[in-house]
Amino acid sequence: QGRTIGDVEWPPDGRGAVYIEFQTRLIGHLDIPSGRDSVIYRLPPDQTLGRGLALSPDGRSIAASVFERGGSAIHIIPVTGGAARPLIRLKAPDSLLLQEWTRDGRAVMFVRSREIPGAIAAQEWHLWSIDAAGGEARYLNLSMPDLGTVRPSPDGRRLAFTSRNSRNRIRVLDNVLTALRESR
Repeated sequence: QGRTIGDVEWPPDGRGAVYIEFQTRLIGHLDIPSGRDSVIYRLPPDQTLGRGLALSPDGRSIAASVFERGGSAIHIIPVTGGAARPLIRLKAPDSLLLQEWTRDGRAVMFVRSREIPGAIAAQEWHLWSIDAAGGEARYLNLSMPDLGTVRPSPDGRRLAFTSRNSRNRIRVLDNVLTALRESR
């Protein structure tokens, strides 16, 4: 009671849940068999959690969306605890929203926004990826106003996504992530 829980992810062993708790600005772990709740990471005072928590396919790392003074970022946090490592930062007015790890666990996908000139409260969102070890982000050649949730297929060959507009649909693209692997 009195907690504001955000995104939640299942670790590969299925015995617990990794979650965001907005009010106390932490990422926690609930061990389901014992009921034990523990803190994995607590944000510093100058940061807040954004929408987005993604557990790597091997269950060892968490990618989290973080708002910092003057911008937004994705941080990589070890599940066993320890310091967060910034993966990418954007300064306002650009912003980013974490989406998901690629199925091979080698990259993190996110959408990056750009305000649409002349439109009222509209933004165009571009799909990007960045190697989990760091480096330059790569544009994945997908953009649209109100790009919503993006998820790779289990085999990593297709991408399902939604758009939050008047024609809200689930769309699927082939070979987007295959091209990403080949460019490495």
